[in-house]
Amino acid sequence: MKTPSCCGDNRPVSSCQRHLGGAKITQFVAYSFALMVMPKCPVCLAAWITVMTGVSLAPGIAEKVRVGVLLLLCFGLLFIVLSWFRRCYRGVAETKKTRV
Repeated sequence: MKTPSCCGDNRPVSSCQRHLGGAKITQFVAYSFALMVMPKCPVCLAAWITVMTGVSLAPGIAEKVRVGVLLLLCFGLLFIVLSWFRRCYRGVAETKKTRV
């Protein structure tokens, strides 16, 4: 993909610019927001789940659920960031190949 000739620069657009679309940004914001609003204490999480679903949880079980959800959210964010960096690295490598 080339930049328009009106810009006077025919370098290929890097993979970072091309692939960082709205979907990745939306995923990143959604995961970050979920981590931000996640209750820190197990009793608060148990109360939150009870209000939302009507299912009562013991604080011990709520702690395990909280740790599991936090791990899933962190791994999801890590996957999003690593896939973005991988695409950026490929774009830099492709740009270097085309210049040689």
